[in-house]
Amino acid sequence: MRKSLFLSVWLLGLSAAFGHGLYLLSAQIWSWRDLPLLLSLALPLIFIGSLYWRRQRHRNPYLTSWSALMALGFITTALQNLRPFDYVSMAYALWAYFGWLAYKRWYSFLDRQPSPVLAVGSSLPEFSLETPGGQQLSSRVFKNQPAIWLFYRGSWCPLCVAQIHEMAALYRQINQQGVAIILVSGQSQKQTQGLAQRFDVPFTFLRDPDLAAARELGLYHKWALPLGMQALGHASDAYYPTAMITDGQGLIRYLNQSENYRERPDPQVFLETLKQMGLAPTEKLAEA
Repeated sequence: MRKSLFLSVWLLGLSAAFGHGLYLLSAQIWSWRDLPLLLSLALPLIFIGSLYWRRQRHRNPYLTSWSALMALGFITTALQNLRPFDYVSMAYALWAYFGWLAYKRWYSFLDRQPSPVLAVGSSLPEFSLETPGGQQLSSRVFKNQPAIWLFYRGSWCPLCVAQIHEMAALYRQINQQGVAIILVSGQSQKQTQGLAQRFDVPFTFLRDPDLAAARELGLYHKWALPLGMQALGHASDAYYPTAMITDGQGLIRYLNQSENYRERPDPQVFLETLKQMGLAPTEKLAEA
């Protein structure tokens, strides 16, 4: 609950502070000297926005360039406003910079425990899912063919959509090998169908409407959704982002349980695992 509340409150505060800063600049109460502070307020908003419009994973988990710019803006603002002390500027600078540190070092980590029933070398457990049309389906159906499983949070999560986008490119190169790509979430039928229509590949989209399978598999994430997004029709709880590959006997050959929501396995890892299983792709993977 605390993390769900944090992101919404922090971004809302940044937006209000940035808008106030623009007003002060236009009223000539602030000057060009305050531009580093405006940059510090804008950068986190730009970063979060970039997760949505870029449709790519951030390759650097430490966000080095972004963090360097945030630190530069904070230090510059502090040096300019300590004497005389400007309470408004310093409050905004502290909100932006320490909020960024909290986002990167605390919020981004999922505080999850490893699944008690999923492990490399073990057999795929039996659990029940649902097709977008409402038909019940057992995981046993997929035990006789190799499959890549993505348990994703929902279409509201930009990193999940970016990962699915990467898998769309991957699919075109491995579909002749008989490898299924199965995408599982707890989101609504309408949201699942809408996401399926965005990708021109025959993924297998499955639903876990009550997140019963998520609880069985140890992938249940309570309060995953940032507070306030429920108004858009999204559920508060979701899956922890998890990637898995099973072979034609139903054995788990690869498992990734992301500990940082911004980090997802590179598609090359899937290709290497399939190669070890004797299912090399027919074409070279294109650069994402």
